[in-house]
Amino acid sequence: GPVRLRSQPSSVNKNEERLALLQNQISTDFRLLKTMYELGIWAHEMPPNALENLAMAMPDDDDLMMTTTSHTNNNNSNGIWQAAQVWQSLCLTIQAGRQQLLNSDRNELMVEAATKTGSGPLKLPIHLEDLDVPSRWRVQELETKAEQDFSELRLDPTLDFLALLSLDTLEEQLQWLGEMVARERRRMEQAALEYTATSSGSIMHELENEDTLELQEQGTGAQKGAWFDDNLWLN
Repeated sequence: GPVRLRSQPSSVNKNEERLALLQNQISTDFRLLKTMYELGIWAHEMPPNALENLAMAMPDDDDLMMTTTSHTNNNNSNGIWQAAQVWQSLCLTIQAGRQQLLNSDRNELMVEAATKTGSGPLKLPIHLEDLDVPSRWRVQELETKAEQDFSELRLDPTLDFLALLSLDTLEEQLQWLGEMVARERRRMEQAALEYTATSSGSIMHELENEDTLELQEQGTGAQKGAWFDDNLWLN
C-alpha cells in the first residue's frame, strides 16, 4: 500500500501552543492575585478596604481568560493590552494606597512636631519649613523610606508599561507581562505564608484549593501544591 508520512507539527502550531501556555499562566496568576487580595493578605500595608476594592475592580475569571486568550492570532492583539491595562490599574491602585498611607503618617508627624514647638495656637496648613531641623529630617526620612519600600515592590505603573510597548512580538509581550504578574503573585504568596505563620488563618489552604480547581478544569495530571510553572518566564 502507499506509504504514509507522519505529519510534523507546524511551527505555527507550536507557536500558538506556546502563546496559549503563556496566556493561561497569566490568567491563573491574575485569578490567584484577585483571591489573595480578597482574603486581605498584606492588607495591613494598605489603607482600609483598599485591597478588597482592588479585587472587586479586577475582571472576573472568565473575563480574564478572554483578555488573555482572545488574541492567539498576531493580527488580533487587543487581548494583551486589555490584560496589560488590568496590570497597570493594579499598580496604580497600590501606588495610590501607599501614597495615602505616607500622607497620613507625614501629616501626623508634622502635627506632632508643630504642637511641640509651644509657639501658640496651631496654624494650618503646616509647612515643612515651619518645623525644627530634627523634625524636618524625620519627615524626609519617612518619605525616603516610603519611596524605597514602594520601589522594592517592583510595581512601577509607567516604566514597565513603556517597556511592554517597546517589544516587537506578541510572545515577547506575553513573557514580559507574565513575569510582572508572576512576580507579584510570588510576593503575595510569601505574604500569605508569613500571615499563616503568625495567625490561625488557613490562607494557604484556600489558595491550594483554588489551584486544585484550576488543575481539574485544565484536566492536567499535576500534583496538588505544584501550583505554577515559573520556568515559562525564564526561557
